[in-house]
Amino acid sequence: MPSLPTLPHTVMIDLGTLGGRGSYGVGINDNGQVTGWAETSTGGAHAFLTNAAHTVMTDLGSLGGSSQGHAVNAKGQVTGFSFLAGESVRHAFVTDGGNMRDLNALLVSNDVGWLLRDGNGINDAGQISGTGLINGQDHAFLLTPVLFRVVCNPAFCLFFVIPQKDGGGSFLLASLDTLVG
Repeated sequence: MPSLPTLPHTVMIDLGTLGGRGSYGVGINDNGQVTGWAETSTGGAHAFLTNAAHTVMTDLGSLGGSSQGHAVNAKGQVTGFSFLAGESVRHAFVTDGGNMRDLNALLVSNDVGWLLRDGNGINDAGQISGTGLINGQDHAFLLTPVLFRVVCNPAFCLFFVIPQKDGGGSFLLASLDTLVG
C-alpha cells in the first residue's frame, strides 16, 4: 500500500475583529498582510488591513457606509468596495497611505459614463482590476496609475499624462472591451 505524502505543518492565527462579532479574510500579499472586512463595535462592516506580523488589524474606514477589502499589493495598498452613505450605491476604492480614496474621483476623465463598483485585484505597479457599470451593464475594467503634468505659456498649455509604476496619482481607465475589441 503506498504511503501518503507528508504535508507541511500549518499554524492558524486568529486575526481578530474591529470590535464586532466576526471578520472575513479575503486577500493576502507576499508580505503576509491580510485584507478583508470585519464587523465594528457599532455593527457596521469595514475593510481592514493587518500588519505582516498579524498583531494589528487596521480599520480602513469607508466612503460613508460599509466597506470590504478584496486585494492587497506588496506596498499595502488595498482595493475593494465601499457603500456611500445610505448603503444604496457602491463605489470601488483604493487605499494610499491608509487613506481610502474613491476610484471614481481619481479617473482622468469620467465623461464616458462609468461607475466603478468593485476593485478586485491590485498589482505591485498599482494597476487595479475590477467591475464597473457602463450603460447599465457590468464590465471588467483595468486602471493604470498616471501622473499629470501641465506646461503653459501665454499662448497655450500642454497636458502630459505620465504612466506611474508606484500606484500613485490618478488613473486611466481601459475596459476589457477596448483592450480586445
